[in-house]
Amino acid sequence: MSVETGFVFLDEVLSGVRWDAKYATWDNFTGTPVDGYEVNRIVGSHALADALLENEVTKEALRKKW
Repeated sequence: MSVETGFVFLDEVLSGVRWDAKYATWDNFTGTPVDGYEVNRIVGSHALADALLENEVTKEALRKKW
């Protein structure tokens, strides 16, 4: 699976980051995965990924289990 130019899967850039993309799972308010959400992954711009990489506090918060 690929993303548009200028975007990345954040898990490919930020190791150890935890996320919960509910729309790709059965655990959301619809009770079923939502059309168009094929994988439980987060896409962000290169600028977002760079900013997250530069911010240690944000990286630590993203690694916590909620």
